[in-house]
Amino acid sequence: MAVPDRCRTAHRRTLRSTKLPGTRCRASGGPPEEDFVRANGDFFRALPLGIGVTSFAFVLLNRAVSGLGLVADARSSQSRVDVICIVMSATLALTGLSWLSLKPKALDAVEPDGVDCLCWRESLGTEARRELQWAWESFRDTSRVRSMAVFHQGECIFLAGKVPTDTFCDVKQARAGPVIERTMETGQQSYLANLVLYPGRVEFTYFPKNTQAVLVQPMGNQGAIAMGADTVRGLTGADQAWLSVIADKLEVTLQDSGGRRRAT
Repeated sequence: MAVPDRCRTAHRRTLRSTKLPGTRCRASGGPPEEDFVRANGDFFRALPLGIGVTSFAFVLLNRAVSGLGLVADARSSQSRVDVICIVMSATLALTGLSWLSLKPKALDAVEPDGVDCLCWRESLGTEARRELQWAWESFRDTSRVRSMAVFHQGECIFLAGKVPTDTFCDVKQARAGPVIERTMETGQQSYLANLVLYPGRVEFTYFPKNTQAVLVQPMGNQGAIAMGADTVRGLTGADQAWLSVIADKLEVTLQDSGGRRRAT
């Protein structure tokens, strides 16, 4: 039974307004929002060191003001308390030093070497084209995704973003390799977070050679979505969860589009 167009429209609006748990919405094309701790990481890494040094200084000042010697006397309860405070201060100071030495290296985005592309199978219906283009623009504007390919029933039906050359801006040039086929068979995501470390990178010839990461999401057992990012580990858990929701919606849209073509 055919689904009324108004129902599809309502469903699409609902999907577009869905907010995943633990995510923050931001304006299209705007920079990603950072939480307070991440934005002030250097301060929080140095905080234990500052507290430890300050506490040690207060212990010495307290002994000087109290008229006690700087050398601890085990027979004095005050001295025993001061020893405990000094040990705790030293622990905090060492923790701060270790945190500062383990400062994570910032991963810079790499500009993909290629040309812009947007193409699809001519057999796709208007509704399917609209949904695919909307999905691409959503990820392009709100994540580190710079390339996208959609496979369905053994062939590439949509290609968008950066491709190596103009020759690759053709869905007939893209082929589903072992990684995509295994993803469709298992029904589980495949995330190549640092693409250069994986032998499977050779199958993504339709993405620029300097693509940093690839996420493959199954779309039922007959399709998959491959996305290329410009940053190592550039796709977060929220991006992966959102892609799974988009894949479910696209699967329904493509099935409806195929059914209408067969009916006509």
